[in-house]
Amino acid sequence: MTKAKKEIRITCIGSDFVDIDDLIPLQGDLKELSEVNYQKYKNSILKHGFSEPVSVWLKESNDAHYILNGTQKVKTCRRMREEGFIVPLVPINLVDCKDENEAYEKILAFASQYGEISDKSFQDYCADY
Repeated sequence: MTKAKKEIRITCIGSDFVDIDDLIPLQGDLKELSEVNYQKYKNSILKHGFSEPVSVWLKESNDAHYILNGTQKVKTCRRMREEGFIVPLVPINLVDCKDENEAYEKILAFASQYGEISDKSFQDYCADY
């Protein structure tokens, strides 16, 4: 008896859907994904599904989908596929960029965290649940 493959659930809607292999990382080694964080992200995807579209720049000159936000999610899903999970078409949001320099700037903007969680705001948030 063969073990059935598990499929990653898609729990959001984007402006389009693409094969995960059509998404090209653009950020290089800006961020790392440790083994511990891979396991955490995998567990989150298993619990909540693929719950936010990948933000991409569709470069019209070569019709390529470059990832602006979601590189670690794509990395995690590709690795999960290697572990036997089925990855359906994934939702994307198209982000306009005039050129590669603007795309790099938007990667940094997406990676930035402007708001901060204080101890009080975290406690108040948790108290609601």
